[in-house]
Amino acid sequence: MEKMMSVILLLCLNILPSSYALPNPEAMPEPDLTIQVIQSVGGGYGSGSSGSLEENDDHDEGSCSHWKYPSTSWPDICPDYCSGQSQSPIDIVTSTLPTDNNVFRFQEYGVPINTVNLKNNGHSATISWDNSVNSLSISGGGLSGNYTLAQFHLHWGCENSQGSEHTVDGHSYPMELHLVHYKTAYGSLGEAIKHSDGLAVLGIFIEVGSENLALKPITDNLYQITEADVDVDISYNKKIEDVLPTSSDSFYRYLGSLTTPTCNEVVIWSVIKNTIEISQAQLDAFRSIKDHEGHSICDNFRYVQPLNGRTIDKINI
Repeated sequence: MEKMMSVILLLCLNILPSSYALPNPEAMPEPDLTIQVIQSVGGGYGSGSSGSLEENDDHDEGSCSHWKYPSTSWPDICPDYCSGQSQSPIDIVTSTLPTDNNVFRFQEYGVPINTVNLKNNGHSATISWDNSVNSLSISGGGLSGNYTLAQFHLHWGCENSQGSEHTVDGHSYPMELHLVHYKTAYGSLGEAIKHSDGLAVLGIFIEVGSENLALKPITDNLYQITEADVDVDISYNKKIEDVLPTSSDSFYRYLGSLTTPTCNEVVIWSVIKNTIEISQAQLDAFRSIKDHEGHSICDNFRYVQPLNGRTIDKINI
């Protein structure tokens, strides 16, 4: 069973060789470990065949492999995963939180990435790169070890009144960016996903305001990935540190899950208090890309989940 689950995961993460002999599909578990975390390995991160079950035209409407927004049906179609007690996102209630002090250490975040792969996966726009060329990581911030940055993606609303996955005291932002890291000691995203401390995700709220120069190469090229399952390599020449708020020292920490099926509870969340800005034109560019049914992608956020007794820590707040 564990081997078969690993095979499914590797397919969904686009890191299984195409020559791999699959087990009998009838013997595989129903859930599809399709998540928005796309790992680039070796020398390739571009537009090769992905093998993702998300791209299969023969989806079962009632399985984890066929999901869409809104998220209200996910616990029904994926009960073994999306009905857990430590689900994400959550509403961060700031008045009742304990405080701790611990700052992140960012490695290689100040080094420009020349080329990135921009992909429309039918649910969001994802940005990844060749980790053999640009290996970025974080440590500190209360994390138990080093975590390698694999990619980032975004969530946004159809209207500016909503779009973020997390909320703060009930307040939504128009957009939220997720920087997805896996624990370096586990060697790969595929291995890290098996462990409760496997992923560390930084969540950054985005407000409408000035043009975001760090995201401009992305928004300028979204027209190339209008259709679902299209990706393109683009010139980026930006530093990931420029995507971060001016200060990332203050954040909210809790233990949770992926925010898309199969909602694995393997994420150490750090939701940055300070926000970044994006122009209205840039936000509208994200709304122009389409899902698998040809509809504009927006409101691609999961509704907030019960805290169920979990602790939220204020870090440096």
